Amino acid sequence: MSVNQDAAAATRQPGGFSTLARYRLLLLRNLLDEQIKTAPWRVLTIMALLGFIWVALYLLLEQIFIQVQRWELIAVVANQLIFIYFFLVLSIMLAFSNAILSFGSLFGKSEAGHLLAMPVRPRDVVMLKWLEGMLLSSWSFMLLGVPLMFAIARVVPVQWYFYPLFVAHFIGFVALPATLGMLAAWIVAMWAPRRPAPTAIWVGVVILLIAIIWFASIYQTTERGSEEWLQVVLEHLSIAKQQLVPSTWTAKGVIAAIEQRVDESLFYLMIVVGHTIFPAWLIINIVAANWSEAYSRARRGRYRPTIRHGWFTLGLSWLLFFYMPRTSRLILLKDLRSFARDATQWSQMVIMLGLLVIYVLNLPRMPVDLDRPGMKALIAFLNLTTVSMILATFTSRFVYPLLSLESQQLWLLGLLPAGRGAIVRVKFAFALTLTVLSALCVMLLSG
Repeated sequence: MSVNQDAAAATRQPGGFSTLARYRLLLLRNLLDEQIKTAPWRVLTIMALLGFIWVALYLLLEQIFIQVQRWELIAVVANQLIFIYFFLVLSIMLAFSNAILSFGSLFGKSEAGHLLAMPVRPRDVVMLKWLEGMLLSSWSFMLLGVPLMFAIARVVPVQWYFYPLFVAHFIGFVALPATLGMLAAWIVAMWAPRRPAPTAIWVGVVILLIAIIWFASIYQTTERGSEEWLQVVLEHLSIAKQQLVPSTWTAKGVIAAIEQRVDESLFYLMIVVGHTIFPAWLIINIVAANWSEAYSRARRGRYRPTIRHGWFTLGLSWLLFFYMPRTSRLILLKDLRSFARDATQWSQMVIMLGLLVIYVLNLPRMPVDLDRPGMKALIAFLNLTTVSMILATFTSRFVYPLLSLESQQLWLLGLLPAGRGAIVRVKFAFALTLTVLSALCVMLLSG
């Protein structure tokens, strides 16, 4: 180590984590105060919608668990499998989301360079970003976890300690995908910095193909009897029920809490926490020790002196919006490229589409009698409802702020040789085309 590096290391403040944490909390408080003062109705609307979603999910999950309890043969294994699948899918989605957030906060944004120059230890900064990524990526799943907890308590008689145990299992579990996501982001920054977004996309595509092939092997049992079908399905699900998988430990801990076996639930909780703390400590120290080098590689790797022509997005724009005038297609091309460059937007769409594909692939294996009157209509209604809910999420997250996302560059649109009505029509065509194509693909797959 050189003399300058020794001097820089000596000036690192040991209390940097607490200082940064207080700064983040103060920044969050000021942001909330500003939103409440400047846009109180928007805050009230968001809180009302969150309450509505919670109540709707609670009622839906309650009916699902009531129906599962009626299937005596399937209910024996269904409760545990529900939680195993829930935490398994949760881990994949959280790891993917944390990888994107960690790459942006540690290696992609200008804030990382500012934090590297501050007199704080790199480990404190990396630990804070690990906590931020875990909170930012898991809060949306808490939206599903809280109604799930109360729905179980409504259907199955539980004791008071079930609630803190469920929350503890959830928090202890989500920390592991956050750690793996940070490790994946560091690997991409160190050895694949030139194209981080395509790397993440290809990894997601490979995982999705593996899942599709796995579920397709289950479809081969369509014409078999119920007992043989159940045996084959359990054989396929045994992969997800491996004893060395953390999702299995968390699921067994939650089931033990439901069945009032506190000692066993705490045992599995300690296993999950123990297998989370050590990888988190190890990966945080590894990333912190090589943070400056990884940041340098990421910034140098993303620098391109040559101009990219973007032929793929150009052709995609001309193909999707062929019915629009040429001037409008140029504006649509700008929106399409802006969307593709923002990983925080398309990653959320990939996560929601992944959940939707998992639902569709599991739909043919529902233990229902399609010969019963109205059952096919009920399944069609469920498909339409699911697609409508996903489209409502897309429109509220991506379509509603289309104009406000222009932010300070909105004045540039006013200089275009097109009226305001044309710009609004272009935004509408962009949203309508993408949502209709997504909905049709999912409905065809479910059919």
